[in-house]
Amino acid sequence: MCPGHYARRVTAELTVVIPTYQRPDLCRRSIASVRRVAEVIDVDIDLIVVEQGAEPSYSIPLDFSGRWLYSHRSGVSYARNLGLAHAETPYVIFVDDDAELLPGVSELLDAARQPGVDVVCGRMISSGGTTIRGTDRPRRIRPWNAFRLFVEPAAVWRTDSMNVVDGFDERLGPANRLGAEEGAGLLARLSRTPGGRQAFVPADVVVHPELGSTPDDKARRYGAGTSGLMVLAPGTWSTIYAMSSVTRRVGGVIRSRLRGDRAGVAHRRAWLRGFASGVRTARSLRASPRNTPAADVLVRVES
Repeated sequence: MCPGHYARRVTAELTVVIPTYQRPDLCRRSIASVRRVAEVIDVDIDLIVVEQGAEPSYSIPLDFSGRWLYSHRSGVSYARNLGLAHAETPYVIFVDDDAELLPGVSELLDAARQPGVDVVCGRMISSGGTTIRGTDRPRRIRPWNAFRLFVEPAAVWRTDSMNVVDGFDERLGPANRLGAEEGAGLLARLSRTPGGRQAFVPADVVVHPELGSTPDDKARRYGAGTSGLMVLAPGTWSTIYAMSSVTRRVGGVIRSRLRGDRAGVAHRRAWLRGFASGVRTARSLRASPRNTPAADVLVRVES
């Protein structure tokens, strides 16, 4: 197999978008992983780094063929949408700045090229090699199994399908009051389009170190995002997704109690408390626009 390379936008097939906020060292590692993948897979890659912050740092070297975008506005969903607006390839993947891309992304592209596929997700693994999200069998992603199969940084999207539904809901996701489930919100809106399929392929796509918040804080954030999704993107898909998630956590509380697992009970209760608070937050956001126009964007191009 001939290796791919960082390509000029007219020849690339996949755009890798990396949003970053004041973490240049981690972002450099993420960029290096994209470079390594480009050297071993038969796919031409375009790279877009979206930096956010009070001022552009220019601290992330662009020793690749790609683009660096800067905006002072915060929010991962906004940054991803900004990268999407500049993507000129048939497919796009959004890799977190603390994650590393793996060659398994080529297996997702093979599946994404099939007619009628909107998105293909693979496995996200930890730095120690354990699976964080995903399974060992190919599956079709449904609202009742998406919480086990789908995670945004390990998904390859068809660019034109994302543009049809206007990308991520910027009211959802990190740095917002509803700090998670922006990817599930996109799946919910894609489910309303005719003929699109959402698939899972058992390939390791990204390594994620699971940095940042404590497990209970993360559970509260995801609980709030799940109920927020149900309010902000109402419909069959989001309702089934939310109710399946609630049922799973309630069952988890019962099982943890029977085992005497206090930490497990506390973790699942944190998610349920987040779910309750997310309903109130989402109702207050319902009248606000889903997305806002990009503003004050600086662009630098390397070739």
